[in-house]
Formats: sequence, structure tokens, C-alpha cells
Amino acid sequence: MKAIVYGFFDDRTGARIGRLQIENVALEYQHRGFLRVAWDPLVVLDGVTLEIDAAAIWPDAGVKIVDALRVTGRQNASVLRHVRLRLGGARQSEITAESALLRKDGALELTGVELAAGSTAATLPASGRMCFWLAGPRAGQLTTVPPASADIAALFSAGKTLAQPAP
Repeated sequence: MKAIVYGFFDDRTGARIGRLQIENVALEYQHRGFLRVAWDPLVVLDGVTLEIDAAAIWPDAGVKIVDALRVTGRQNASVLRHVRLRLGGARQSEITAESALLRKDGALELTGVELAAGSTAATLPASGRMCFWLAGPRAGQLTTVPPASADIAALFSAGKTLAQPAP
């Protein structure tokens, strides 16, 4: 499929609150070791642009976006590549990412993040990863994702091992 466009509208007012554009939808076979497996194809959404208006009401807007991103109706079955996120309102910002993954907790995790010139979003994290929350209590928020190695280093510096539960 090519050139897919979704419009998102507020159910109460009918105002447009967002737009999702996908340049290309394709299937790729996943690798299990050195084998390519055909029984669990990966849906790849390439050239994804998500525009969110300042009038979006959260978490209602996020539910519609999550449904649109789950093209096949399967959980965790799609990867987004060449992603552009445009946030309207007081925090006018444009964020581009090499790839993104829609997580089970309702976050769109962006990897390889770059901020466009003139963006007023939070500073770029050292990990190069950010989350735009589409569902849950943080819906509509843009947060940074700490590097995984920092989590492990913090755990060991606190004198804990991986087998011990955190307090």
C-alpha cells in the first residue's frame, strides 16, 4: 500500500486534531538466528508523518492514533521508519526519527531522534531516544528515554544485583 492518509477529528466538536500520513506499507520477514522466517512477518510503515494539533484532547486522541498505527490489528507487529512528529500549540516542535516502535504501554518510542531547527521541544537526550505517549496517564506528553546502559550502571552503583528487586 502506498500514500495512506488518516485524519483525526474530535468526536464532540468535529474539529480536526491530527493527521497521519504513511508513504509505504510493506512486509518484511524477521530473522531467527540465521534463518528468515515467513510465519511471523513484520509490518513496516515507511515515511510516517504524524501531526498533532494543540486542540487534541488526551487520551481520546491517542486511542484513534494507536488504532490507525496498528494496520493489521496485531499488537507489536509493526515498525515505523523515517518518522516525522509535528506537535502544535505552545510547544511547536518537529521531531524526526530514523525509526519508531509502538509499545504495549501506549508509547511511540522514537529512535535516532533529531530536532528540527526552531523546535521548542525538550533538549535532545544523549540516548537519542524519546517517547511520545499516546495512551495512559502521560498521554500527549513527550519524554526522554534514558540509555539502557545507564539503568544497569545505576543499579550496580546502588549496590544491587539484577536478581534483587528494586525497593
